[in-house]
Amino acid sequence: MNTNESELVVSDLRDRAIAAAMRRGETAAMEMKLHKAEDGPHYSSGEDSTASDDGEGLDVADDGRPFPQSDVLYLFDADHVIEAYRYFLDHADGDADGDGELDNGNPWRRPDFVQDKLLTLAGAGIVEPLVSTALEQGDGDRLEAALNLLTIYRGIVCDDGILALPIIAARTLQDSDGLRPDADLDQRMRYLESSRDLCSSMAAMLLARIPDPSWSRRLAMDLLNADMESYVRHVRELAES
Repeated sequence: MNTNESELVVSDLRDRAIAAAMRRGETAAMEMKLHKAEDGPHYSSGEDSTASDDGEGLDVADDGRPFPQSDVLYLFDADHVIEAYRYFLDHADGDADGDGELDNGNPWRRPDFVQDKLLTLAGAGIVEPLVSTALEQGDGDRLEAALNLLTIYRGIVCDDGILALPIIAARTLQDSDGLRPDADLDQRMRYLESSRDLCSSMAAMLLARIPDPSWSRRLAMDLLNADMESYVRHVRELAES
C-alpha cells in the first residue's frame, strides 16, 4: 500500500473512530442515568488506556454479535501490543532481537511474540511494515501513527465486532483516485494493489482470530477473492444463525 493510500485509510478510519467515540459517550451518559445505582454494561474504546492483565475495560456490547470472546481477546491483545511497542522504542538499546531472556517472565517483552500478535490483529500488509520501519529508524512519530491505526481497529472491534472490521476498513478505499472515472492505469493499479493488501491482511486476521474454522475459512476466502458482497452475506447469515 503506497503512502497516499495509507493516509486515506488512516484519515477515514480516524473520522469513523471520532464518530464512534461520540456515540460511546452518549451511550455511557444514558447508562449512568438508567443504572445509577447498579453496575451496567461498560463500553471501552481503548483511547488513552493502558494494558490491563485483569481484563478491566475490555467489555463489549451485549448485542448478540457473533464470537464476542474473540472481540474481547482482540481488545486485550491490541492493548498489550500497543504498550509493548512503546516499551520497545523506549528501550531500543536493549535486547531487540527477540532471542534474549524474558523480562521477568513477561512474553510481552519479547519482540518476536509481540510481532506475532500484531500479525493476528492487523495482518502483514499495513500496520506491521509501519511498525517495523519505525522501530528500525527509532522514529517515535511514525510508530505512534501506526499504533494509532491499530487503536482505530480496536475501537471498531469494540463497537461493531471483529467481523465488521474488514467491511469498514475496505470502505475506506472507495474514495480512492483509482476508482474515479478518469483514473489512469497507474492509479487503478495502485488501487487494486492497496485493496489486495487490505483484504489479505483482514483475511489473515480472521483466520487467526475466529475460533470456528469453517466460518473463518469461508470469510477469509471471500476477502481473498475481493468479494465483499459475499462476505457481507455470510456475516449476516452467521449473525442470524
